[in-house]
Amino acid sequence: MKSFLKTLLFPFAILYDAVTKIRNFLFDKGIFKVYEPPVFSIGVGNLSVGGTGKTPFISYLIKTFPDKKIAILSRGYGRKTKGYIEVNQEATTDTVGDEILMLYQRHESTAKFFVSENRKLGIENILLKYPETDLILFDDIYQHRKVKPAFLVLLSTFDKPFFKDFLLPMGRLREARSGAKRADAVIITKAQSLHEERLVTTFLKQVKKYGQSENSLFFNKQVFAKLKNDFGKALETDENVKLISGIANNHSFEVEVTKYQKVIEKHFYPDHHSYTRKNLDDAFKLMPNAPLVTTEKDYVKLKYLLTEKEKEQVYVLKLESAFIKREDEFLRNIKTSFKSFQEQKGSLNNG
Repeated sequence: MKSFLKTLLFPFAILYDAVTKIRNFLFDKGIFKVYEPPVFSIGVGNLSVGGTGKTPFISYLIKTFPDKKIAILSRGYGRKTKGYIEVNQEATTDTVGDEILMLYQRHESTAKFFVSENRKLGIENILLKYPETDLILFDDIYQHRKVKPAFLVLLSTFDKPFFKDFLLPMGRLREARSGAKRADAVIITKAQSLHEERLVTTFLKQVKKYGQSENSLFFNKQVFAKLKNDFGKALETDENVKLISGIANNHSFEVEVTKYQKVIEKHFYPDHHSYTRKNLDDAFKLMPNAPLVTTEKDYVKLKYLLTEKEKEQVYVLKLESAFIKREDEFLRNIKTSFKSFQEQKGSLNNG
């Protein structure tokens, strides 16, 4: 059945490939204009649709550069508004989107957060209001070629790497695998099962086909914190729990929770799901006193629907992004890029 479906979708994938290649060609040749921000910037994105760990990686970058005046710019996927908006304490997932709101709630004291589907306009507005900004982080910018970051990071998951995937609608790729050549670093995320050196060699062999090298390939893993509720109470292990989530890979969330808890009920929804009170009523209906476990991204939406009493029994799974090895080399590559950016900027100013 799968092979028949792939055959059926093949012509559409060929058409999609042609359209994206023409678009990339026009950008590569300078026919379509590209804007380069006047301050150093790092872009994070992926070739595929679905979750590759962009949000945790942006969080990692924010913590890695505490001495910088950082602005994070996202298009605000899933929001019900348009235009340029600065994220503040009044922001909701409807006004700015769930991922950027989650990042804001984590790092509001150390960075500024903004959404704008027009990235160039967003940058100009940021620098107009906050001229001291010296680092801009772009979330999900890989296909937004109208803006060129100084350093571009491509994320791809360990279980479904881009070089084993196919173009939409046959697979999950937004553009051809060859698009990987634009990246300054390729990071294989969620590589918890990377235990053998031969796997590193296999991945390296594949990414070399797309213009990458040993110096630009890195492996990353997810580190999960202990389940806690909004009041800081930790959940003991081996509890009977219920799950509620609406992320790109609900199954991976279930797998992680199952390592420490007994899952007795699941309430799964599509990525970026807009929750209603009925969703929570359904989750609390059977065994109403059982702990309800959710993701950090889901909780930024759910908490506005919860009573104070219900918040006590909702526990949140938070995750961090961590390098398996060679983190220092990755940061060195960024510093080299920053130095090159400063030199180029200086020569332009002197000219």
